Amino acid sequence: MDNPETDSAHGPVADAKERCSAGCIAERAYAIWLERGRPEGCDLQHWLDAESELLARRTIPMHAPTDVLASEAFWRILVQTTTDYITWLQRDGTIAFVNHLPAGLLPADVIGTSVYQLLPIEQQEPFRQALDTVFRTSEPWSGEVAAILPRLDELHWYATRMGPVTTNGQVIAVTCISTDITERKRADRLIAAEHAVTRILAQSAELVDAAPGILRAICASLDWDVGAVWKLDRPAQVLRCVDVWHAANIEVPAFERTSRERTFSKGIGLPGRVWANERPAWIPDVTSEDNFPRAPVAAADGLHGAFAFPIRSGVEFLGVVEFFSRSIQEPDEKLLEMMTMIGGQISQFIEWRTADRMVHEREREFALARQIQLGLLPRAVPVVPGYAFGGAARFRQETGGDYYDLFPLGEPGVGIAVGDASGHGIAAALIISATCTALRTLALTHRDPGEILAVVNQLLIEELVTDHFVTFFLARIDPKNHSLAYSSAGHCIGYILQRDGKVRLTLPPTGMPLGIEPRAKFPQAPAVTLQPDELVLVVTDGVLEARSPDEVPFGVERALHVVATHFEETPTKICQALLAAVQDFCPPEGPFDDATAAIIKRAPAG
Repeated sequence: MDNPETDSAHGPVADAKERCSAGCIAERAYAIWLERGRPEGCDLQHWLDAESELLARRTIPMHAPTDVLASEAFWRILVQTTTDYITWLQRDGTIAFVNHLPAGLLPADVIGTSVYQLLPIEQQEPFRQALDTVFRTSEPWSGEVAAILPRLDELHWYATRMGPVTTNGQVIAVTCISTDITERKRADRLIAAEHAVTRILAQSAELVDAAPGILRAICASLDWDVGAVWKLDRPAQVLRCVDVWHAANIEVPAFERTSRERTFSKGIGLPGRVWANERPAWIPDVTSEDNFPRAPVAAADGLHGAFAFPIRSGVEFLGVVEFFSRSIQEPDEKLLEMMTMIGGQISQFIEWRTADRMVHEREREFALARQIQLGLLPRAVPVVPGYAFGGAARFRQETGGDYYDLFPLGEPGVGIAVGDASGHGIAAALIISATCTALRTLALTHRDPGEILAVVNQLLIEELVTDHFVTFFLARIDPKNHSLAYSSAGHCIGYILQRDGKVRLTLPPTGMPLGIEPRAKFPQAPAVTLQPDELVLVVTDGVLEARSPDEVPFGVERALHVVATHFEETPTKICQALLAAVQDFCPPEGPFDDATAAIIKRAPAG
């Protein structure tokens, strides 16, 4: 057979042989066809353009006989058996050829029709421009294209490559080779929806704030037209609509209005059905569903397919999220599984927000408790000629069980009180608050420290329902004769220090802690006289028992050394310096207990 394409030594055959030196199967076949002549009934360029893409992804033995590679039957079988879809398109988009179609469709269903009839509206113009570019420039094009399968009414996504079909240098058609990527695309969109919901939840304070974004993200990612969120009104035992969202290109006024206005009891309608079963539900067509009270308005607004899933906080049911489509939708198990995961995300969000709200409420309560407890500490120190008073307290938590006070006690006496409830935190703070209140009340009518502690002990035993107890030091200074009388309910030893820092006297406990024994006595120790330039130091065990990172206790000696070092300063500054030394001594997280110190200081003689 004459073939002018082979006449020139530098014609297409020679060019093809040169190009195929790398072993490309499609180009070798091209050269063979040119040498032997094109088989009858075979449009050479058509096969080459289509099969070059196809063969690039297929393994064909390089030792295959050349007559097999050159045969029309070989290429026809290859085209007909590939799982990819090969289509010929004319310039106006008319489908001239398809190799096969998904199950349930025949080539006759699409051949002779326009490809634009298969494309969603938003896909038509971009595809038109791509097709026109291939016809004008002969340059190939690749991208992702969505198509709605005729009669099946299913939306599928395809990775598509288009190349020109030429005759005598003219593009007469375009070959499309498409791979169905619907499952991959669906998985990507499900993941995108999940990520979008995660982002929206992270940026929202409450479910009502997140609802519009959640509905919009899921509808946009998964091609649903309408979404609604329902929240359980527990007192009324009904579901109420939180929000309704719909795509911008549709209007559902009757359905939206009805959804916002009505409520659902358990088992009634789609929300109530999900509430009753506490699992996802799917309705292919709500207009034909018996248990769907909104069916008339759904039909009026063109809604059909629907699904919904529950939201919970732990095991507690909280509400329902539902979605609607303008087309009939058969159940999709993968979608239901994904929506169950998103429902879990929303449930976690509600649990986190609930916990966060509880934390903030707890913080506010602690802040209030701290303000109340700080109010128990003396706001002003007594002004007594020849004496100075002061103290400081640091709590391990927002509140604590330590306490000190300076107050009038038996005119012209001044009382000094230091207390420490067992434990720390709000429980200890409540106990010490009750102790303080009783003490202040009794100080109005009593002056003997031992008598006051005995009454406080009785009151605590009557009120305490736990095994807490309180150690307490209570002293009375008489500035006229400079005497100090005290009673100590199991509290740390107090110290009277001279100017040189030496301990002149100790003030040991005179009874057991408060709140343990109803008949306990707290005898007053013999009065002692404070000398000029002496001070009285009383601390809680949080000072003495504070430990370093290697578990060494702060101890009495360090405490007395700090006080002696700062002896010339005011009592308040001495106490602050002592607590700062304790803080520095401990690990970075600070002392394990509350710490308090109080000081009475007599002025030097003259």
